[in-house]
Amino acid sequence: MTPTLPDIPKVEIAIVEMTNAFRRDNKLGAVKSNPALAKAARDYAAYLARTGSFSHTADGREPAARAESAGYQFCQVAENLALNLDSRGFESRTLAEQAVEGWKNSPGHRKNLLAPHVVEIGVAVVRAPDKDPKFISVQVFGRPKAMAYQIKLSNVSTTAVAYSFGGETHTLNPRYAVTHSACLPSDITFTPPTAAKTDASLKSRYTARDGQVYTLKSTSGGQLSIDVKERDSEKPAAATKK
Repeated sequence: MTPTLPDIPKVEIAIVEMTNAFRRDNKLGAVKSNPALAKAARDYAAYLARTGSFSHTADGREPAARAESAGYQFCQVAENLALNLDSRGFESRTLAEQAVEGWKNSPGHRKNLLAPHVVEIGVAVVRAPDKDPKFISVQVFGRPKAMAYQIKLSNVSTTAVAYSFGGETHTLNPRYAVTHSACLPSDITFTPPTAAKTDASLKSRYTARDGQVYTLKSTSGGQLSIDVKERDSEKPAAATKK
């Protein structure tokens, strides 16, 4: 009996559709196809099929390095691999379902499917040499460097203030301003000097969002306060206290 062979482009489209349906069911945004990520996925799927190897580092590189070589300037990259074999072959949608369901049921792959900050995807499916129909699927998620976000801090008070952001600690001296760029959302934590008096506006921790401006200033009563605004906005932002 001649085994059923899938239409590879249809399998790849179905994998993207099923991935987005799963993300939607989990209240996450859809990912869009990206040519550079698709190239990274296709080149690696072909390599795995050609060499008979099967791991995320089979070519001596990490997924992020392969994405970069394919022309993807990244903030974040994640990769899923699947290998499916059946002597009877596969219908196109069946092969896609088996790959995606396998990822859903694997904690590490599921985490990649539900990565909250990825926005793009590349998928490739390649037939591997075998006496029976055998297919390797590679799925690469990404968030581009262009989507890094920025926050600005300005100290117009008379007091130096320590703060931490992105795992690093800094000191913002009076009359200084600084802009930070980050790939993924991060908390910003302020630590005023022990002797400094602070008013109710200065909370210890905020969840930073793209475009926010944090301005440290002195009140008329000599206390240290903070304004949190969207960039180029006169309206204070509703920064989240944690």
